[in-house]
Amino acid sequence: MAKAPMSQRALIRASSRGYTLIEMTIVISILALFAAMVIPNLANWRRGDAYRAFPGRLLRLIANARQDAIDNRQPRSLSYDASTGAFKISWTDPATSQVQDGATLTPPSGVQLGRLVYLDNDASPQNWKVTFYPDGTAENAGFELQDQDKYITIAITNAGRITLSNSALPEPNTLRWNAGANEVRTQ
Repeated sequence: MAKAPMSQRALIRASSRGYTLIEMTIVISILALFAAMVIPNLANWRRGDAYRAFPGRLLRLIANARQDAIDNRQPRSLSYDASTGAFKISWTDPATSQVQDGATLTPPSGVQLGRLVYLDNDASPQNWKVTFYPDGTAENAGFELQDQDKYITIAITNAGRITLSNSALPEPNTLRWNAGANEVRTQ
């Protein structure tokens, strides 16, 4: 059997030793560059997913407050807590006269509270709340959330109808109950 020339044997032996440090550095650099491009996009995707799910979650929170008022035959209130930036459900326990807190929902980052309307008047976050009554009716109210130039608007009529819109909150007089002036109920 003839032996391969010396230069071919050296080439075979050199290639069977493994990867060089330069080759490993190039591969690791390519992987790091790929990770640097992908990881921020995954974070944005998760944030976008929370943003897209928020209107549905907010509608469910409001609808649950209305349904709880009907089921428990006791008023339920939805308010905005400016200190935490969250919407919350609350009610007064008839046995103890203590205010009980229920579910809360915080808007995703970047979503700002816009205009609030309560009983056909603009309201501050500290004074805004809507109460759902055991017969399914509610106090006339609405609010808008804004993310740059996009709106999420919820309007609640006296009949307890909850509507979602992607435009600015209409003027308060357009939310007026068709049967006449609003009544303010006592608990």
